[in-house]
Amino acid sequence: SRPLPQRPGPRADTAPAFRPDEGVDRSVLRQLAEDLGGVDALAEAITVFLSATPGLLATLRDATARGDAAAIQRAAHTLKASSAMLGAAGLSARCQELERAGRANSVQDAPARVAEIEAIYGVVESTLRAEIGEGPSPYPLP
Repeated sequence: SRPLPQRPGPRADTAPAFRPDEGVDRSVLRQLAEDLGGVDALAEAITVFLSATPGLLATLRDATARGDAAAIQRAAHTLKASSAMLGAAGLSARCQELERAGRANSVQDAPARVAEIEAIYGVVESTLRAEIGEGPSPYPLP
């Protein structure tokens, strides 16, 4: 088997718009702020997301414990959409995978998937809290 060809990495002199270690694509946040009419509206959207997500995660854990594929699908769908809106593409993708599993009634590995979603959410949460002034942000929005 041949190794995959190497792709050049990002230039060292530019701050990346998307930092995978943060879990949030800041270019999406900038665009959303523009679409919503400013950073205050963006902060409100982030606050709503941060308020709603723990309940969705609890619903996912509960539905997983019960083996309730339909409830898993619904909660994963909601979290998928809201996280995508805020630029959390990795979180959204994991939720989409879980949503599909719920739709297919194939939820035997749901506990591991939910644990992964919760871990990714922890990174996303920290980044978003920094954006609304609840912690330091190494790459604040302009």
